[in-house]
Amino acid sequence: MEFIVMPPSLFSKIDANYRNFTALDVDALKNLPKVKKLKLDRLEIPHLTHDYLKNLTSVTNLTLQHCEIEEIDPHVFSDLKNLEEVGLNCNKLTKLPQNLFKNNPKLEKLTLIWNRISNLTWDEFEGLDTLKVLYIGQNSIKHFDAEKISKNMPNLRELNVFLTKLKGSELEKFQRELQAKLNQSPCKCLRGSFESIFLLILVVNLQLLSLWKDCLPEISDIEPRKEPLQINEAYTQVKLDNVTGTLYATSLSKLSKITDLQIYTNGLEDVEDGALEINTSDDELYLKMWGDLYSDSFSKLDNITHISIFANNLTEIQPGAICSNPALRKMEFTVMPPSLFSKLTKSHLENCQNLEELEFYGSYWNFTALDVDALENLPKVKKLKLDRLEIPHLTHDYLKNLTSVTNLTLQHCEIEEIDPDVFSDLKNLEEVGLNCNKLTKLPQNLFKNNPKLEKLTLVSNRIRNLTWDEFEGLDTLKVLYIGQNSIKHFDAEKIAKNMPNLRELNVFLTKLKGSELEEFQRELQAKLNHTVNVSGEYDHRSYSLCV
Repeated sequence: MEFIVMPPSLFSKIDANYRNFTALDVDALKNLPKVKKLKLDRLEIPHLTHDYLKNLTSVTNLTLQHCEIEEIDPHVFSDLKNLEEVGLNCNKLTKLPQNLFKNNPKLEKLTLIWNRISNLTWDEFEGLDTLKVLYIGQNSIKHFDAEKISKNMPNLRELNVFLTKLKGSELEKFQRELQAKLNQSPCKCLRGSFESIFLLILVVNLQLLSLWKDCLPEISDIEPRKEPLQINEAYTQVKLDNVTGTLYATSLSKLSKITDLQIYTNGLEDVEDGALEINTSDDELYLKMWGDLYSDSFSKLDNITHISIFANNLTEIQPGAICSNPALRKMEFTVMPPSLFSKLTKSHLENCQNLEELEFYGSYWNFTALDVDALENLPKVKKLKLDRLEIPHLTHDYLKNLTSVTNLTLQHCEIEEIDPDVFSDLKNLEEVGLNCNKLTKLPQNLFKNNPKLEKLTLVSNRIRNLTWDEFEGLDTLKVLYIGQNSIKHFDAEKIAKNMPNLRELNVFLTKLKGSELEEFQRELQAKLNHTVNVSGEYDHRSYSLCV
């Protein structure tokens, strides 16, 4: 790892993005007396103690995200008297110590989203007299104490509880209670965002640019009856807010002119069979769901060929549920927190023989496991993307029978080892992405049976030593992204020999930079006898995937 030492007076910001987890020495930051803004990302700090941050007396903005923080000492911030903003996002905190912020008299904004915090007494926030904004969503907090929140944070103006247990009427009641105790205007006191106010959102037409904004004509406080709902014929877009009771099979049957429909439900007790048979010519469905997915959930959506699902609080997917609609050609499925769905299996993908595109995103909090035979009955899938499905050792059996696949992406899958015959059945591969994994090396002959491969992305792994014979046989490859690795040696001779049609090589954040990069580009172009773009610059098309 290369580290450039600069005079402390020149430091204003440290941002350690674009890496897999890097260790941080406990005294690494001690000589930064003038740093005002400090951001650390993917620096592994399981136990955050006072010594990591001591002497950072000038810091006003501190962000420690994706740092695997599980435990934090109560006096961590005691030297940071000038703190105005703190972000401890995307860590593994389950609790907060008492008096954590008692020595931070200027703190105005605190962000704790996407941790694993469950039980709070709310005395943990004692002394935050100046705090105006608290983001504490995407945790499993069960109890919100308006009395203690108002006492410990008397100047609070905004509280975001996105994806916590606080939702619906309980959220509204809490907001009224908190505002009364704070004696404030209701304008921005509490925000639950969209996830906290519904159990189900159904949207037809994916092209809505302001999907979650109040942009549609609204009809509120609806308790459906068996008679079809009647809406002014002039409307083609409508939002049904606070739908309660039962959604009957006939409730939406007369909405033939509606092209954009949102349903927000707070106390929905039942959905009859056929209630979601939507009479529309649109072939795309965007579904925000809460709870489990049943085998007949989509069986009546005969005209829908493309479904995008964001599944909250998911514990089970019944066999065949994902492809219960035989017309389905494209499925995007995202497991949203909080969910307990732990493994994708072959039974979940039953009846998917006609599926042509599958994108499956596992849980952000806890990686979702993938059975070795889960994907073996997808004969027509051309585009396959798996994200946060845990596959430490990628073997041939995971991908066998995927003979139609042309585009394959396996990212954030914790892949440490990959067998040389993994892609041997995938003769039609044109693009492969193995981004954001833990590969330290590549086997020989990995791509020898992929005669159509044109683009390969290996960004943000831990690859160090390459002979460059690993790329033998890639005669058709035009684009290689291999940045964010610790590769020391780039062999122009072998690269030209093994990838004779290469047109673009991106080496962002590798050892190749500056004059050495320019010299390498000239040498490679001479050996290829055609123009090749060798770039060490950030490219959002690939590198943004791993942030």
